This record gives sequence, C-alpha cells and structure tokens, in this order.
Amino acid sequence: MLLVGLVSMLYLTQASGIATTGYDIQSLEAEKARWQLQNDQLRLRLGEAQALARVERAAREQLKMAPPDRLIYVQIGAVLPVSSPQSARLPDDAEPAFWQPLLSAPEVLWEWLTGQ
Repeated sequence: MLLVGLVSMLYLTQASGIATTGYDIQSLEAEKARWQLQNDQLRLRLGEAQALARVERAAREQLKMAPPDRLIYVQIGAVLPVSSPQSARLPDDAEPAFWQPLLSAPEVLWEWLTGQ
C-alpha cells in the first residue's frame, strides 16, 4: 500500500510539473507575440519618422525652414597633371586652379545672403 501511495505521489508530482511547464510555455509564447507586435509597430513608426515627406514637413512647420529662393553652384576646375618641370608653368589662357574660386566664395556667399 505504501508503494502504491509513493508511486501515485510521484505520478501526481510529475503531471503537475508538466502542466506548470506547459502553462509557462504558453505564457512565454504569448509574451513573445506581444513583443513581436510591438517591435513591428516601432519599425513602422521609425519608417514613418524617417520618411522624406515627414522630415520636410517638420522642417517647414517646426523649424520654420523654407526651400531656397535660388541655388548657387560653385564649379571647381580640375588640376592639370604636371609631366615635367618645363610644363609646370600654365599658359595664360588656362583655367584657374581648383582652389582659386574658393577665394571668392565668402564674397559670393555675402552677396547671396544680402541679395545683392
């Protein structure tokens, strides 16, 4: 009789442990599904936040920015290769070096800012 009682007790303990483990697995799977849903929602919000139209709207409305009235492009000339010391001197009609237009950049910027 004692043996039957011990075997029954062992069986009930095992069955209870299995039921508890099954419940824990279901609970964790539900929690995983909730986290995946929240992750998907956050990815959607991130995509919306990074959308160019939203960034542009925020720049206009919150930062009071506007597109420029006019665009100024600065073209920088290429440097001519030097093959020998005799050819190091550029002819008078050659384009200026790439850095020379940069010297007038502050003046151009000032004229653009002041509208002159």
